[in-house]
Amino acid sequence: MPSSGEPVRPVAVLDACVLIPAALRDLLLSCADVGVFRPVWQDEILNEVKRNGSRLLVERSGLTAPAALASVEHILSRMADAFPDAGVNSSLWVPLVPDMTCDRKDRHVLAVAVGAAATHLVTDNTRDFPVASRPTV
Repeated sequence: MPSSGEPVRPVAVLDACVLIPAALRDLLLSCADVGVFRPVWQDEILNEVKRNGSRLLVERSGLTAPAALASVEHILSRMADAFPDAGVNSSLWVPLVPDMTCDRKDRHVLAVAVGAAATHLVTDNTRDFPVASRPTV
C-alpha cells in the first residue's frame, strides 16, 4: 500500500488488440516501464496475441507460419521478463466470466479487469464493451 502522499499507480488490462500492433504495444509498454501504470493480462489475452499476431505477420510480412509464431513467442517472452507481475492468476478472474455482460468473446478480458481490480481497460474494441457492461466503482 502506498504511503500517504504517494500517488496510486493505475492498473491497466491490455487487451490483445493493443498488444498486437508493434508501435502501440511498444508505446504502452514503454509507459508501463517508467511507472505510468502497471500492465496486466492473462493467458487467453496472450493466446489471442499469439494467434492473431502470427497470422498478421504471415499476411503482411511474408514470414512463414513457424517463423511468425516464433517471432510473436519471442515478444511475449520479453514481455513476461519485463513485467513478471503482469499475469493475473486465473482463480481471480475465471469465476467472474459468466457474470460479465459484455460481448461473449471478450468476457474474459472484462473479468480479468474486475478480478485484478484494474483501474483501466485499454482496448480499441470499445463496441464489445458497452457502457452498461462496465462495472461501477
